[in-house]
Amino acid sequence: MEDCIYYYNNKRIKEN
Repeated sequence: MEDCIYYYNNKRIKEN
């Protein structure tokens, strides 16, 4: 399983 982690405005957003 792979976790997609995005960084936006110093915030960690986890998708899928």
